[in-house]
Amino acid sequence: MTFRTCEKGNLNELVRLEYRSFNSKLLTTLTTEDKISSAGRLLVMTSLKRVAVIGAGVSGIVACKELLQQGFDVTCFEMHDEIGGLWYFTKELRKDEGATIYEGLITNSDREMMRYSDFNFSPTTPPFLPHQEYYQYIKSYADHFDVTKRVQLNSKILSINKAEKLLNKWKMGF
Repeated sequence: MTFRTCEKGNLNELVRLEYRSFNSKLLTTLTTEDKISSAGRLLVMTSLKRVAVIGAGVSGIVACKELLQQGFDVTCFEMHDEIGGLWYFTKELRKDEGATIYEGLITNSDREMMRYSDFNFSPTTPPFLPHQEYYQYIKSYADHFDVTKRVQLNSKILSINKAEKLLNKWKMGF
């Protein structure tokens, strides 16, 4: 997060904030309007609550989208090299990494039951989707709502521990 000193006369100064990930990759840049009090020279620091979402599957992507829309600074940690959770199919065995789908899978729930309420399928989408089409739909949703750039791939969370009792902060090991 960046911060700077402002003078008394700048009552509606625009402050640019950059949020960076652990490896200094730019996650987002925000511009916010801060009202400065007339107390003279003061330090203006604007911060968002930082939130971690573990897993960039169907639910993790929605959680990120909703948190972003509520103004949180979100980082999503995904252990694989792609988003999509179990819908990300690979022929390689993912030892100790949970369920996946099989190569010839076609959904047994129709597209209306599987769609996100705020993101429709294309009108040409078949009622029952091959897994590749549903995976592309998930990726399109994440891209449309700018979630993809908030996902840190190849980041398996190994531990979560409370860091400071009073400040409600947590440490994550990955």
